[in-house]
Amino acid sequence: MKSCKEEISCPSTALHCTFSQNIERLADKLKQDLIASSTHPFSKKILITPSQPIKDYLIDFLAKELGIVTSIQFFSLKQAINEWLFSFGKKIPDSIEISLVLEEIIEQSWQKDEKSKLYSYIACEEESKRSKRRIGLSDHLSNIFEEYGTYGLHFLPAWTKKLGWQQTLWNHIFSSHLNWTYPLDAAKFLQTQNTSIFVFGFSFLPLSYLQILKQVGALFYFFSPCELFWEDVHTDRERSYLRKKLAQRGISIEKREELNHYDAAAHPLLANWGKLGRAFLKNLDFFSLTSTEIYELKKENNNLQKLQEQILYFERTEPISQVDSSLQLHSAPTKLREVEVLFDTLLTLIQENSITLDQIIVLAPDITIYAPYIEMIFANHPLPYTIENVPLLSNGAAHGFVLLKKVLDENFSLNSIYALLDETIFCTKQSWSSDQSKQIKQWLKTASIRQEEEAYNWDAGISRLLLGIVTLAPLESYWPIDVIALTDIELFSDFLCVFASLQQDLSSLRSETMTIGSWLLYMEALLLKYFDVENDGFLQEIKQLQKRSQNLLLLRSYESIERIMDRLLHKKTKFQKTQHLRQIHFRSLQEGCIYPSQVIWMLGMDEELIPRMIQSSSLSELAQNLGSDYIPTCAEQDRYLLLEALFSAQKHLLFSYERIDSKDQKPKGFSFLIEELQACVALQIIDHPNLPFDSSYFQESSQIKKSQVDYQAAMSYYFPSPQNTPFLTQKKRQPVMTPTVDVKQLYKLAKNPIRFFCQDIFQIFLEKEETDSDFLFSNYQKAIFASEVRTKPLHELLVQLEAQGKLPIGLFKDLALKKLHEEVAQIQETLSQFDLQLDALFSISLSKECRKIEQLKCGNWIAPAIELPFENQKIHIVGTVTDLSPRGLISQGSHHLEELIHIWPIYLIYLILQPQMHVKASLLSLKDSSCLSLKIKDPISSMQKYLRYFFHARQTISPLKTTWAKALLLGTQSDFEKILTDDHQPNSARTQDAYEKWLERRGFYFDAQETWNYWTPLFKDVFSELMGSL
Repeated sequence: MKSCKEEISCPSTALHCTFSQNIERLADKLKQDLIASSTHPFSKKILITPSQPIKDYLIDFLAKELGIVTSIQFFSLKQAINEWLFSFGKKIPDSIEISLVLEEIIEQSWQKDEKSKLYSYIACEEESKRSKRRIGLSDHLSNIFEEYGTYGLHFLPAWTKKLGWQQTLWNHIFSSHLNWTYPLDAAKFLQTQNTSIFVFGFSFLPLSYLQILKQVGALFYFFSPCELFWEDVHTDRERSYLRKKLAQRGISIEKREELNHYDAAAHPLLANWGKLGRAFLKNLDFFSLTSTEIYELKKENNNLQKLQEQILYFERTEPISQVDSSLQLHSAPTKLREVEVLFDTLLTLIQENSITLDQIIVLAPDITIYAPYIEMIFANHPLPYTIENVPLLSNGAAHGFVLLKKVLDENFSLNSIYALLDETIFCTKQSWSSDQSKQIKQWLKTASIRQEEEAYNWDAGISRLLLGIVTLAPLESYWPIDVIALTDIELFSDFLCVFASLQQDLSSLRSETMTIGSWLLYMEALLLKYFDVENDGFLQEIKQLQKRSQNLLLLRSYESIERIMDRLLHKKTKFQKTQHLRQIHFRSLQEGCIYPSQVIWMLGMDEELIPRMIQSSSLSELAQNLGSDYIPTCAEQDRYLLLEALFSAQKHLLFSYERIDSKDQKPKGFSFLIEELQACVALQIIDHPNLPFDSSYFQESSQIKKSQVDYQAAMSYYFPSPQNTPFLTQKKRQPVMTPTVDVKQLYKLAKNPIRFFCQDIFQIFLEKEETDSDFLFSNYQKAIFASEVRTKPLHELLVQLEAQGKLPIGLFKDLALKKLHEEVAQIQETLSQFDLQLDALFSISLSKECRKIEQLKCGNWIAPAIELPFENQKIHIVGTVTDLSPRGLISQGSHHLEELIHIWPIYLIYLILQPQMHVKASLLSLKDSSCLSLKIKDPISSMQKYLRYFFHARQTISPLKTTWAKALLLGTQSDFEKILTDDHQPNSARTQDAYEKWLERRGFYFDAQETWNYWTPLFKDVFSELMGSL
């Protein structure tokens, strides 16, 4: 009986392999072989590569060397094999196809043997649980079966003859799909091809693929880090294990020492990082070889070059102790700082060494972890870059599916609909602008939609909005919400159509059962219907899978298609940020990601991220029987990739890691792979500080050149200006007048001039407006209620709030109602002291469209806008004044000067209108139940003065805060200076507004003398009648 080695090497043709430690030399040999294989200029050639980066590298290299790359077809390994198998009616399925078939087989057969392990795992009373177990098992087994068919050369023949539930499923797959095969079985269908085939850039190939490629007559080009025989060296762990085993077997000490001496002669990095390469060489031993070896090094007098020489020539000398910049290790406190360090260092290297951007590769164990930080730092600088290996879900149609899935999973929550309305590709498909999208969101917010109670669900909310369009009268339990203008009815109608369609289409996902092919067609139609994603890559993936699954006839639920969509979503794809030919390449560490570059940077070299430890599945019988079939682990791949990076870096190989754990803020170390490197060569170690503009970066010894922006930040941080920027400058600007002033603006200025300036002038909104809570009344809701309860009976208002979904829910509803009753009772009691009832209160609306003042049936008034002459212009005051009564204006505050300033502009407007409404000129305080009659001789003149203050306060921030008013109006400059000094003491008890804090943190302050000189004369003139009346 022939051995496995003899079985493989039976065919006479040998493997033609070229080995080199330099990928550029391999590419040059490939170029020569391409020329030699060309019978005519356009003869077809197939070039098989493991990844897109290697493909791009070869296209660029061959285009420069040959001037033309036509007639060369690039394939991935599986693509090429399926292309050759096609003529034999065969194909190698991918894991998704295997998973779908397994699900179908398990569904049909799991109940047949109640004693089997499969039955005991799947059996469950609830169908939903059975479905989840079936789907999860199918996914898991599909990956395991792919391993069996690829790596199980010695394992598979014996395993398939045994009885077992996995064997039953395996045999069923390939007996029911006669056109399917697997790599270990595919070679028997193939023969030498008419086209020339070249295999380039693979770190490792299992025996199954080597046999297939040998059958078709391929030429191979492999990276090899050592020119001497190194196949028998061992890692430190293997040596320790081997010594122990040899001692147990009674092998003499001399023999063991001899073996140990041989291992000790090998370079440690070659031994510890090269296990994958050695396993590959052992695979090649199963074949007869015709090999070409090209080993040469460029002469560079640096540590990187010396280390390459030692490994290449199988030398183990004393560790290189002299430090230079060719090998560096950077540590940073956070990942953000790590990327900032990367940017600064690369910028310095580019400027000092004339390195082009396409000669820089940045790698990470998983680049998606660093992608947000890369975007943040590099997007604002003129360095073109590209990020590869990011998930598809960040792209158009894929992101659309994620949004629809969110709507479905959250049962049409308001936030999920908001997410749709925020998405450009969704709004573009509906022909909605961003303003229209914001308008729809505002309507939905006003409708108080919640899913927990029937009264607040989507139907109720939409009914309230519709009622607000057609009537102001309540209908059954719904109270109208009048927020949609007549001009916006068409937009609201469009939204209702889209929303109803979305509800119907997504409800099918939960209720329907279809074949996989039908589900994929449905998903494609869904994405095209709701998103502007024509010709999207994700849609192409769906179409391709739909074609491959036409023979799967089992009816499945949405859960089956959901996991397939998730698999498609998390496939890796290239993210092209810029269209420059020369750009920095960011990518994940994987096979085929490395080629010769002047600078290679390895991010994320900490003890948690690399080497990646992935445990083999407990279901894999191959992983448990690894007697002679080698399956590379992720950790071994990482080590060998680092060896490739070490030889591909031409000038600089740099490493970096995050030294502080972001979860618990504890220190963490670098990977033990760095420790192994440090045992061979001294690294230039740089521990970077927390600040990107730390003073150390501006020393002559610093190797990083910082930008002018960082220098200015450092100057500001280390040498702060002894005096910050006052709000006023000596150059006084003239106030800018506006022809129309709203009552709200006047009240906001009177209440808080600093907040007024920041919000109305700067358009800065620091505090998010309080949103409606499901459990408590917000302060905003209380203010609205307090206003409305004065013009509407309490029971009627509560019915309205209930219908509008404004009341809290659950136990909090009773607490809120109790508090509302108490507050209303307090208001009624206070009003009764003024001989007033709640229903006696009214408001007056000022409008430029109104021609005369008149009282409406409801008791409220409408009036023309107040027109005031002001510095050769006419100023119109518009808006609504509330809390009016026949006895006077109702005030929430007391009658102290500080709180009278808050109501002063409203009171002046009231006095101007009072003669026409025949009401008293009093000011009634709810806070201290007092009535104040101020003797104001000329309210129009006082209002004109206040407008002058208003326009000045729009130009620079007014200091008329509640706590400073008394000092500014009644005190001296010394009193004001003392208040300013006391407020800025560390132990000051003042209550500081958020906007004051924001301005202070940015270096703005009130200069006592300048503020006093500028504002006090104006204040005393504006409030002269108020102070004279007290």
